[in-house]
Amino acid sequence: MSASTDSKSIFGAPSYVNPKEWIPLDYEHKRGTTSPGRQVAGECCFLRTKGSGSHTLLVGLWRSYAGAPGCDPETGGVYLPWEATWGDEQVYIVEGTETITNLETGEVHHFKPGDIFSMSKGVDLDVQVDGPYFKKYFCIAHSEPSGLDTDSIPLQTF
Repeated sequence: MSASTDSKSIFGAPSYVNPKEWIPLDYEHKRGTTSPGRQVAGECCFLRTKGSGSHTLLVGLWRSYAGAPGCDPETGGVYLPWEATWGDEQVYIVEGTETITNLETGEVHHFKPGDIFSMSKGVDLDVQVDGPYFKKYFCIAHSEPSGLDTDSIPLQTF
């Protein structure tokens, strides 16, 4: 089920539904490996891109696999630098494994299906996602607007 952000709504779908519309995750990053200052890594589908106010609220799924943008064409794995640019991020691992290194503290975390974690806006991370397939649910929130053109991001409907 899905509804417009112009009304008080519920956003979601049954957990067994695989979304149909995915877009490349293409973002600015000072350590971008795809091209100077840019990173392309996997695909997103968004369930919601606006909150009830002017703050940031981004909710959706992110995945990687062999053949996905920026992913290894044979293994499906992907390395990406990430700074949680758009806000504080909450994550639930649906499928696959990843290793995240906090570059400031040196802490290394390994996540697997069923794990839940949260990261602060601006934390500088190295993320290594293992193939052949990975999928996570995310919710990104911040008191300020993200700066993203959320009107151009297609929302997933079920």
